[in-house]
Amino acid sequence: MGYKVFVLSGISGFAFDFEIYSGKQDNVLSDGEADCGASGNVVTRLSRCIVNHANYKLYFDNYFNSPHLQLSLASRSILSPGTVWMNRLTNCQLPSDAEMKKRGRGAHVKKIAQVGNIEMSAVRWYDNRPVTFLSTSVGAEPLTDVRRWSRADNQEKQVSCPKVVDIYNKHMGGVPCSWRSGGTRQARGLRRCRRGRR
Repeated sequence: MGYKVFVLSGISGFAFDFEIYSGKQDNVLSDGEADCGASGNVVTRLSRCIVNHANYKLYFDNYFNSPHLQLSLASRSILSPGTVWMNRLTNCQLPSDAEMKKRGRGAHVKKIAQVGNIEMSAVRWYDNRPVTFLSTSVGAEPLTDVRRWSRADNQEKQVSCPKVVDIYNKHMGGVPCSWRSGGTRQARGLRRCRRGRR
């Protein structure tokens, strides 16, 4: 048992807004706001304090992310890279976990969709396991290299890494959850924090 707190914060970790989850009755939107599902609507409500058409970037994880949310934010000129669950990318043919594992560490696949004047990029990358990103701000290129430990070779190796992964990893990590039991976890953008019994 416990409770969930959703926090919108800046790069410094300063919290601009938060929402305490209290059940289905929380899923309320203002007139004119797109319904992006229960988790996506959390982002919609918390992003109300972000100035529209000022090209802000908002980072969040796969709990919140979906194409509907990305399009809704992009219509307000809020660009948003984030991880996404594969089952939310209907009609987007990306390789399975097994296929990505066969391709090996550093392999990536990208798909780009144009919806009106909004371009969305889906990138699937294999590190220790496959991870999928959906973004309206950045895609796979340019590729960068990251250092990863290779157990097989017992040394660090350079691994190819898409730009969206690099940008996402640099900007997630700013919501202070030091009150969370079990240590601290940080994120910039939007993160859910859970507090359990002690």
